Amino acid sequence: MNKKKLFINSIWIFLFCFITHFIYDWLPVNFLAIFFPVNESTWEHMKMLYTTILLFGWFENCIRLYHHQNIQIFQIWIGAIISIPIYLVLYLPIYHFIGYHMWLALTILWITIYISQIIIQLVSRKENQLTLLFSLVGIIFSYIGFGYLTFHPILTDLFYDHHDHVYGLNYYEINDKNAQ
Repeated sequence: MNKKKLFINSIWIFLFCFITHFIYDWLPVNFLAIFFPVNESTWEHMKMLYTTILLFGWFENCIRLYHHQNIQIFQIWIGAIISIPIYLVLYLPIYHFIGYHMWLALTILWITIYISQIIIQLVSRKENQLTLLFSLVGIIFSYIGFGYLTFHPILTDLFYDHHDHVYGLNYYEINDKNAQ
């Protein structure tokens, strides 16, 4: 396992998260809401993490193809999909005990990215048509799920933006005091 490459990739993905975090704010198009965060909920940040890892992997695969190396779609998809439960397992217990702190959220984001990069290297294998097809279908179904949950979120804390008091893109919290 190349530790230097692991560390450098993790830094690039971490920095790239700062760009992907704001893409929907810069270009508020419903199609982009499927891929990028639309609010500050924990769930929307999981979507950001997943998309950023996939986009970085796509970029890395373009370089690999240029150098006539094997592509790694399956490994990158596994790293992206596993990043979601890793982040949640690390973040949610701490968040519930001490609340939100940006430095803590960023530290856990960094750790999650680093672990996902380790997983990508551990899963490393030669691509074949079956793993490529499985990966592409998995990515498509992931984004169908992301899109559905962005426009029709589950009304739980995971999908709730405590800053703007919204769920997903279309659901606002109803306060009974204001309704009367």
